[in-house]
Amino acid sequence: MAFCTKCGKEVTEEMNVCPNCGNPLKVVPTRKEISTSSVTFGTKNSGLGAVLSLLIPGLGQIYAGRIGRGLIFLFLVVPMTVIIGLFLWFLFLPLFLPLAFWIWNIYDAYNICNQYNRSLLATGSPPW
Repeated sequence: MAFCTKCGKEVTEEMNVCPNCGNPLKVVPTRKEISTSSVTFGTKNSGLGAVLSLLIPGLGQIYAGRIGRGLIFLFLVVPMTVIIGLFLWFLFLPLFLPLAFWIWNIYDAYNICNQYNRSLLATGSPPW
């Protein structure tokens, strides 16, 4: 048997809250930090991921831990769209493609950060 640290009443080990005073009996990990063994993982800020991808496409994905995906965006997709846009500048579609990719890249970084956080909170370890 255990005792409540606030009111001193006797409680069982299975209780999460003292029935007498409502004091929490078990420490629950916070949303911002979940610890497994000696390694601590913090959640990712989705807004920061989106802003990083706004500044440099692929940077938000790298921040969220999807390094390969971010490097592909950074070194392959962005230069290819710019090159295609330069050679076909007289058409409207090539000017729209880099802008559409840039907007999708921001949205993708935001979603990846949210996926990371959901997995971290559910399992206690990063998803990738």
